Amino acid sequence: MTMNNNNSVDTSVSKEQYALRLETVKILYEGSSRSFIVAVLVAAILVFLLAGNAEQATLTLWSALFLLIYIGRYLISLAYHRHADSDQHATVWLTRFRLSTAACGFIWGLSGLLFFQSENLGQQAFLIIALVGVSGGAIIIYAIDSVTAKLFAGLLYLFTLPSFLFPATAESVALALMLALYIVYVSVAGATLSGKLLENILLRFKGNIHERELKAMAQRQSLHFDLTPMGVIEWDADFKVTAWNEAAANIFGYSAADMMNQPIERITPLSARDKFIKKIAELAHGGKVTISQIENIRENGEIIHCEWHVTPLKSDGKEIVGAAALVQDKTEFKKNQDEIQYLAYYDLLTNMPNRRLMMDRLEQTLNSSRRSRSYAAVFFLDLDHFKNLNDTQGHTAGDLLLQEVAKRLKKVVREKDTVSRFGGDEFALILQDFGESKTQAIESCRLVSAKIFNAMKVPFVLYDNEHNTSVSMGVCLFVGKDLTCNEILRRADIAMYQAKQAGRNGMEFFDEKLQPKLEYRAALAIDMQSATIGNELIPYYQAQVNQNNEVIGAELLLRWLHPRLGMISPAEFIPIAEESNLINSISYFVLQLACAQLRAWQEEESTKEMRLSINISARHFGQADFVDQIASTLQEYNCPPELLRLELTESLMLKSPDDIAEKMYLLKETGVTLSLDDFGTGYSSLSVLRRFPLDELKIDRSFVQNMLNNKDDAIIIETIIVMANKLGLEVIAEGIETEEQKNFLHKSGCQNQQGFLFSRPSPIEEFEEHLKALQRSPSVEV
Repeated sequence: MTMNNNNSVDTSVSKEQYALRLETVKILYEGSSRSFIVAVLVAAILVFLLAGNAEQATLTLWSALFLLIYIGRYLISLAYHRHADSDQHATVWLTRFRLSTAACGFIWGLSGLLFFQSENLGQQAFLIIALVGVSGGAIIIYAIDSVTAKLFAGLLYLFTLPSFLFPATAESVALALMLALYIVYVSVAGATLSGKLLENILLRFKGNIHERELKAMAQRQSLHFDLTPMGVIEWDADFKVTAWNEAAANIFGYSAADMMNQPIERITPLSARDKFIKKIAELAHGGKVTISQIENIRENGEIIHCEWHVTPLKSDGKEIVGAAALVQDKTEFKKNQDEIQYLAYYDLLTNMPNRRLMMDRLEQTLNSSRRSRSYAAVFFLDLDHFKNLNDTQGHTAGDLLLQEVAKRLKKVVREKDTVSRFGGDEFALILQDFGESKTQAIESCRLVSAKIFNAMKVPFVLYDNEHNTSVSMGVCLFVGKDLTCNEILRRADIAMYQAKQAGRNGMEFFDEKLQPKLEYRAALAIDMQSATIGNELIPYYQAQVNQNNEVIGAELLLRWLHPRLGMISPAEFIPIAEESNLINSISYFVLQLACAQLRAWQEEESTKEMRLSINISARHFGQADFVDQIASTLQEYNCPPELLRLELTESLMLKSPDDIAEKMYLLKETGVTLSLDDFGTGYSSLSVLRRFPLDELKIDRSFVQNMLNNKDDAIIIETIIVMANKLGLEVIAEGIETEEQKNFLHKSGCQNQQGFLFSRPSPIEEFEEHLKALQRSPSVEV
């Protein structure tokens, strides 16, 4: 402990010893004023009595010394009281007091030496009484410090003793002994008193420390009680509130004044108060801290959710006299939990159960069906041509349609049934309790499907526009059999696929005969992963000719030479590839093949002007780096970009046409030419063509096959050709198989044609042999 004035407490002295020394000094100096007054009065009386009997010079000298010593001591006392708060070292003041007191003892002992006269008994008696009184009083007053008391009494007796012994008489020796005995007796009593005083001081010191500690603890507890962010509530055995902190007031809206001695159930909704009291009573009587989630009510009537940490309060006899609780407002936390739960199990767009919750309910339905032997069913629904709506009107319109379909589906089923959005434009329905009769269950499913079809017949209003849609449904009927949830859904999906194959807008029950076809399709999807790596995808080429039967180019078509299944047409594997990102790698593979072939054709004079068309998938075109990929591939193979023709589908251009047009202009900057494939099969206006920098329109084979027998198809073809000529676009028709078709198209103004009439798709070696044969004899069929 460091003190002011560069004085420090000896580290070897304990805090208790130092405090005791401070208290000793304080007591000594507090009594010094009284002892000063008494000593002066006794000395004055003594001088008065001795004035006629003692030598005047001796008496004057003693009086002067007495006054000097006692005034000096008084000044020391004044200095102490003036600087009592200076924290000066207690030992300094104690030393000063002891020395000044020793001087006082000396002056009184000197009085006995100078003024004791054996022949004057009255003088002797008074002097003895004065010395006894002064020494006794000093010993008692200075009992708090035995050293001070011994110094005073010892010096007094030491200087008084010679006057009793020289000359020694029986009476003087007796007086000396009596004075010694008195001083010893009073010293012993003073020592005992000193011990008691010191013990009391120590006890008081410890008591003060304990009191300060208790106050500090109380302050800390009060601080924790007032400032803790958790509500602190206590109540007695009658459930009356006895403690209520600020956090509790913030949580419940009631101040401490509002709630003191009020029933604790006041913060619980009326309907739950009995349950609340029972609950907290159970928690408190459990004998340990327990946690519970409880619904409470705020002062303004707002319902909140709180977490209660309750512990019992017990008397010394271990009897429960109340309880205490730490309370947290978990309303926001519970709200977040509920939202997370909702996000995990509900579809945000339609507010219906999502796939996860649907699977859980299907598991419950399956277990219930097993127990009751009652039939249940899963309906798997898919919106027909939903992609066209997204492509033509945007995803916002598609989302709105999904919401409206969900509402209508909800209306046609029972309350206990489940309607869920399975994903995309697919919905799943779980219907239960159809009874034990399979025939009756089938009939019930047909009735439900009829309601669904009728609900879908009513046009949907999407942003003030009417839209008609239909659904394809697959149904898996099941009862307590060993079917898993995944198997049930798989069967419903197979049945839905069967409904689509049957022409859409229909319902089919699961047919096990269809399963081998779907398993074949799934196996192809798996095998296709390694098709490009294993060089199983082979480029075929089909010639494109002009009206003079001259080969002006070719279209690159893929064939899949499966190691086990043999040759597989693109009509089988391309739709599978388009269902995943695998179509991107296949399209890029075709792009590389085309550029490599164009580069190879540059080596021959007869083929260096031939163009090559390739199909670009919508997924591949949609990649952010598609244009850069085209440019870098052209540069890598160093082939003429104007001879590479990219065929794009009409449906691709109907989605975000402005963005598509911008990308097409970037493609044109690379030098490639662009063709619109399968033109006429989409849903866009013909005027939309003005937006796109096209070089060619390709008439779809479906029009070509029926144009000679269908007047409408013929008119459409003629209109396309006239429109293309007006726009400065080339026209090519595909699927030409007869001379009649060729002649009609030539007559209508179609310059270029492609089809089996001219050439079947063939490998590059076979294709080039045909070209050579044509060059040798123009009459040879290409």
